[in-house]
Amino acid sequence: MKFRLFTLLLFLLFIISPKLRAQDVHHSNYQYFRLYQNPAFTGNFPGSFRVGTSYRSQGNEFMTQGFESYQAYTDFPLSLSFRDRDWSGIGLQVYKDKGGALPLNTNGVLISFAYHIALDRKQNSILSPAFQYGYVNRKLDNT
Repeated sequence: MKFRLFTLLLFLLFIISPKLRAQDVHHSNYQYFRLYQNPAFTGNFPGSFRVGTSYRSQGNEFMTQGFESYQAYTDFPLSLSFRDRDWSGIGLQVYKDKGGALPLNTNGVLISFAYHIALDRKQNSILSPAFQYGYVNRKLDNT
């Protein structure tokens, strides 16, 4: 009886809750945009720095003006650490998404920081707590 009541309350909660709808930035190969995928990837690569860009256009064959997404990012590892095996990383990403025939545009500037903790001597297992802070603006552009 308690399980049925709990299920009913959970179902009502989902029905009564307000619906949030938003357009997200579209990338077909999102695995190549590591900072957008997860800020814990910041500075976690072999090398001194990493730079990437992306452009995606979709829906032009169906609409007069399709969706367009732009993104650029850079990140690099830092020698800032508390132990010899650990390292940190800092990164920056900028993106713009135009909603096509819909007047919804999204602009974002995000900075991310990650600290990579080696759990073994060979750095095969790594724990990477991270945070990302930035400014994201979504607006309806009627022009």
